[in-house]
Amino acid sequence: MTTRKAALTAGFDRARLDALGTWTADADSDNLDLTWDAPPALAGEWVPLALRFHSASGTESFDPDDRMFELYLQFVAGKERYCEQVRELIGELDAELGEVRHATVVVYREGDADEGAHFYSLCVWFHTSGDPEHLYQAEYDRDEGAFTRLGG
Repeated sequence: MTTRKAALTAGFDRARLDALGTWTADADSDNLDLTWDAPPALAGEWVPLALRFHSASGTESFDPDDRMFELYLQFVAGKERYCEQVRELIGELDAELGEVRHATVVVYREGDADEGAHFYSLCVWFHTSGDPEHLYQAEYDRDEGAFTRLGG
């Protein structure tokens, strides 16, 4: 039995990805990660921001869908406010954890193919200089319209 890697479909318009900047793809049989190291639209706020679109198994396609692009564009439109919210959340961490030097905006999608449902999330992943082993994330709360809590 061979295991196939997750991939973009042949008909997917890759120009939509190219429009965000230079990207790379990483895949296994259940996940596809598309990553932009420094998308121009995320430049200039807080620390260097990367972008990742993550599609997990359970969706009918690993292709980024319109909702994923909408979440990204929502972050871009509110970038200054969202970065400030994330900085405030990080300020609540113990000072000995150190500073954040780089972060990644993550648009995440997974699904339940049997039910046809999708789950989406928007978060910012980061490591601190004093704790490079642990990944932290600021989580966007859709009901609040803000990044309201940290997870780790």
